[in-house]
Amino acid sequence: MLSMSAAAQYEEDYEITVVDTDEDNASVDSESTGNVSTVTFEDQVSDGNSIVVDTVFLPEGGYIAIHEVVRGAVGPVVGSSDYLEPGEHSLIEVEMEQTLDSDQELIAMPHMDDGNEVYEFPGPDVPYGVEGEPVTDTAMITVESEMTGTDNESTVNFEDQSSEGGTVVVNSVFLPEGGYIVIHESANGSVGPVIGNTEYMEAGEYSDVEVTLGLPIDTDQELIAMPHMDDGNEIYEFPGPDAPYTSNATPVTDSAMITVESGTEAQAPGFGIVLAMVFLVLAGYLARKIR
Repeated sequence: MLSMSAAAQYEEDYEITVVDTDEDNASVDSESTGNVSTVTFEDQVSDGNSIVVDTVFLPEGGYIAIHEVVRGAVGPVVGSSDYLEPGEHSLIEVEMEQTLDSDQELIAMPHMDDGNEVYEFPGPDVPYGVEGEPVTDTAMITVESEMTGTDNESTVNFEDQSSEGGTVVVNSVFLPEGGYIVIHESANGSVGPVIGNTEYMEAGEYSDVEVTLGLPIDTDQELIAMPHMDDGNEIYEFPGPDAPYTSNATPVTDSAMITVESGTEAQAPGFGIVLAMVFLVLAGYLARKIR
């Protein structure tokens, strides 16, 4: 288990100071646990140049910093994201300052921002904390071999289309080891939350795959299709072990503009029946008048 504290040290001159966001203090205006930062960092395969943090919640904006583990404690920063706006973010790619050349455990740690949107740590951009402890999650990073070829990479094609709002069609997908097609919202140009996914699909190539949306859409919007792997139990679990397929450590995706069809045409048959009934009543009335 990692040793972490408000003053976690691995060397005499390296110290981490945290700021709690779950209680009132001079530095942070927060009154509820809903303002506490969280992070999810799952085990993954990487080419060594970048890693992917699954989810993070930054109540006041900031950064995701990736730390080494040194003698069981939080070590130095080896990578950090660009500035992230307040809110929840998914599948954030973080570039490493130096390429990883061996499998190792890393720590994802949300950091605050002092207002200039430039990452400064050690410095004013201290970690988010809860009860004096840094908010963190750890993951084992497996550095993929150079032998891995592009023939085993997943692909997906997702074209602009019209929809009634309850389903979308992914034009094609290749799942080299089986898995799922997952549909994400697009949030400010980045990957948003999951709103639909397929059942487990065997390894292979598929065309015109219909995906039911767990949260139907009622306005035109951009959605993102993303192939996910399966951990062997054929049950979709994400956030969790069913991580996205990646290419060069970046999730494989394609986006499409979904135009939601109006209900005008669907109402036309019923409207026609009403007109027919009115016509029959009127015809009967005229027939009685003629007699």
